[in-house]
Amino acid sequence: MRAALGCGPALLLASCGAPESGPEVVLDRGMWKITTEFSTPKVDGLSVDDLRAKFPKNSEISECTQPVLAGGRALLRRLSLSGGCAIDSSTIENGVVKGAGLCDSIINQRAVKADKLETDNWLKIDGTYAPDYAKIEGDIVVTMTEDSGSTARFTAAVTHTAERTGDCK
Repeated sequence: MRAALGCGPALLLASCGAPESGPEVVLDRGMWKITTEFSTPKVDGLSVDDLRAKFPKNSEISECTQPVLAGGRALLRRLSLSGGCAIDSSTIENGVVKGAGLCDSIINQRAVKADKLETDNWLKIDGTYAPDYAKIEGDIVVTMTEDSGSTARFTAAVTHTAERTGDCK
């Protein structure tokens, strides 16, 4: 899975134009500490360090901004998942973020190696926000069953946290 960052280092919170689709919430202006962390992917419950390199690097920045929390495909970009995932639905309201979609790039890479492959995959996004804080988690699950009957389950997660730390200088 390759990710496209889109709007720059402020991943979840950025002032990079209107979202392509979905709801939008403007948070308080100020200094924000923004971190994005990916788990080490697992296959059948076992960590696979080699797969970690397929995800973006963890990041942490501090910047003065008027952040916008946006849904739709913009939400995927903020989670650094737009290069390999698609979103089917998203809501951002009453302090809660929800989203659902698919992550096909993992399947496409594996399908090249297997003649017949049945797959089931999903992306689930859950989070909370307030005027000065946002935390959003994305879980990716892909179950692959080959023609031979062998089944493998791939899981990965991303956590994106943004916290207002003070006024802009």
